[in-house]
Amino acid sequence: MFHDPVGFFLDVPMKLAAMDFTGVNMLYKYEPEALKYALVQLKAARAGLEKRTNLLAGAIDKLGIVGMIPGVLAYVKIINTELSSNFPAVWVQTLAYATPIWYLGGLIAHSSMITLDRFIMLIEMVIENKKSETS
Repeated sequence: MFHDPVGFFLDVPMKLAAMDFTGVNMLYKYEPEALKYALVQLKAARAGLEKRTNLLAGAIDKLGIVGMIPGVLAYVKIINTELSSNFPAVWVQTLAYATPIWYLGGLIAHSSMITLDRFIMLIEMVIENKKSETS
């Protein structure tokens, strides 16, 4: 990395481009209208995945519902401790320990969205290239 920083940062995109080359060549077999339909379906799948991920684990820059549950329950426990000593502290601990698992699932979902974005861009590139070939 220190001897050739440009090569280091270009290595991953070049490997992805080599992997995508076969897939992109196969996309050229399809009509632009079929590719547009596939593009709509991919964009809808990505939007749905993003909304579900944001609901459960939150966006990358925001805290989701699951991340705030342990804090809210801990706050309720503190308030209820003075009123009742029978509050189920085990649930608070369980949710607090489960939060990293939720966020790991969110991380996996975000990486899937990144992959979907790459596929969407590839299909858009093929559609644009086919459009310019016919013009």
